[in-house]
Amino acid sequence: MRVGPEPTTDRFVVIGYSSTDITTPGGALILPSNREETGSRGRGEFPKTGLERFGAAFLDRLIGASLNAQILQQITLIDTPGVISGTRNYDYVGAMEWFGEKSDQIVVMMDALKPEISDELKTVLESLKRYAHKMRFIINKADEITSDEELMKVYGAILWSLGQVLGTPEVPDILLGSFWSRGARADSKNSEMFMANLKRLDAEIAELPCNSALRKLDQILRRARQVRAHGLLINFLKEHYPTVLKKGASSRLSTTELSEIFEQLVSKYKISMGDLPKASAMRKKLRWSSDLHNCSAEKILSLLDEVNHFIDVDIPALLDMSQRKEPLHVKAIFGQQMRQVVAEHISAQQHAKYEEMFNRMSSRVQAMNGVEIRAALQEENVSLDTATFTMLWNFVNIEKQEQLDKKLFAVFMHLVDHWRHDEKSSCISLVERLMESDAVTSLPSNGVKLVVRDDVKSHRCGDA
Repeated sequence: MRVGPEPTTDRFVVIGYSSTDITTPGGALILPSNREETGSRGRGEFPKTGLERFGAAFLDRLIGASLNAQILQQITLIDTPGVISGTRNYDYVGAMEWFGEKSDQIVVMMDALKPEISDELKTVLESLKRYAHKMRFIINKADEITSDEELMKVYGAILWSLGQVLGTPEVPDILLGSFWSRGARADSKNSEMFMANLKRLDAEIAELPCNSALRKLDQILRRARQVRAHGLLINFLKEHYPTVLKKGASSRLSTTELSEIFEQLVSKYKISMGDLPKASAMRKKLRWSSDLHNCSAEKILSLLDEVNHFIDVDIPALLDMSQRKEPLHVKAIFGQQMRQVVAEHISAQQHAKYEEMFNRMSSRVQAMNGVEIRAALQEENVSLDTATFTMLWNFVNIEKQEQLDKKLFAVFMHLVDHWRHDEKSSCISLVERLMESDAVTSLPSNGVKLVVRDDVKSHRCGDA
């Protein structure tokens, strides 16, 4: 990989671990690997679902570089293209936002000799605002500025510009230094400070695997609060504005009216305004939503009780488990809960259909294996690619049994029907996001272990 002044790098480079050095083009990089087909993921890999939507032009700018480096056994690095003034033939900002969402830390490297924030960098930073807590800003080549006065001017200018772009009065923490293998210039008056900042960055990166469980719990809690706020909003609209929830309804709430409703919800239920969607976005979703009018208020309140119990009881229990270094299998916990939700939405007619198919195809009466299920799909004229079949199998079969019983077979076929009729359904999207996420567990007392699919990556905090 070439290293030099911007825009030397014109590609997204996924840098991961391998016992031998391997370079993989983007089109091949996002394909399911052999390990993924068996439900595991190799070291140095990353979630891939969704990258294909950026098109062939983006994939031409995506490359995988697998190296035999110890640090890459615990983390995967993404080197992004340098910012430019001009247009690209793919959604650069969208791709940056995709990687930002998946990342544990976002390192923004800025040049001390070119402190201006370009229009493209400004657009990227604005799209990543909601991930500001992950960002670490670095001013590189600071040793090239020999005057302390000039260095402080550069530091102050970048600090002010970032505050304007991020729209926050809080001053972001910025590290000054010379971040490359040779270190700062020997004649630099601030070489000790630069070296201390370099060690600080190294320590932060080394600690990322150690704090993975807490970060994931934080993300889950944020999502749960958003779900609760959304449920309260739908229940409020059902009670006071029932006509707007009907599919094809002519009456619609304005953005101003929705904003006023949000304020009422915040005041009444003591929720955060940040947990609610933007009024303009919610108005569009209500316009194109399916018929929510038939969803009973009792059902909504019952689900909200479960969400409140999850926030008030389950999350603190999981947090306590992670702090006491007890096993914490996030994917298994939420996979089982999601599977139960899917099972509850199978109608009696669908149950009868799946049961008849199961009884006809199963030679064991009690369970069906993968070969028999593929035969059942062929009989139904369903062409399911290997990646989708593997994803659905791993979700339904999260306990890693070799066969599915009648109940699990019904869940599997229900998901297949979802996929057949609407490949982008919310149900399938949730399954995809769960199965591509990391499951987290912890070691007793002496470290933290990350489990990505079935592949175990160990990292003891003391080894960093």
